[in-house]
Amino acid sequence: MNHSLYPVNLEIHSSWINRLFTCLNFATGIVAPYLLIPYEKYVRNPEQLAKDISDFVGIDYSKADFSGFIDSYQPVHVDSWRHELPDVDQHLTREFTEALHLLGYE
Repeated sequence: MNHSLYPVNLEIHSSWINRLFTCLNFATGIVAPYLLIPYEKYVRNPEQLAKDISDFVGIDYSKADFSGFIDSYQPVHVDSWRHELPDVDQHLTREFTEALHLLGYE
């Protein structure tokens, strides 16, 4: 694996991996319902996020109740990294790649 283009800070890498697995292990043990919100899924559609949150907590959705959130939301280029760093996959460690797959990244 060539890290020359994308140097890996092993301390940051290990910390992120450890925290991710701590969170995932915690989530699997939660008995109460919880809503997992993937950032990329909802950054594209904040109104859908508001509807999902309303549904999850059992209230009727009203755009007016969420207007501040929806109106202030700024669109971002969520997948731009895929084009800017097309070969990034070959520079990731096995652990990092496995963690990304657990989060639903392909």
